[in-house]
Amino acid sequence: DATFGPGRTFWPPLFNMPRAIRDFIVHHNGRVHFESPTAPPVQWHHLQYAPADDGKQVVGSDYISTGDMIVLLVELGDSFDQAGCPLPI
Repeated sequence: DATFGPGRTFWPPLFNMPRAIRDFIVHHNGRVHFESPTAPPVQWHHLQYAPADDGKQVVGSDYISTGDMIVLLVELGDSFDQAGCPLPI
């Protein structure tokens, strides 16, 4: 909240996309789901998921590739490293 503001709509795409994919996997069997039809889409590079995509299978299909997931996680890890995360204990 201190860095990006309140609510995930203010998060940068590199943080918001993995959050959305995790939610799709954990709570919706790998399918796109948005709580509100007016929710803003999540986007990262060429991938974008919006409320209009509700119900589409994201994981376990051709919609997002294993390579996309790997690159997303590497970029996310690099971003955390640049931010000094994790903080030393």
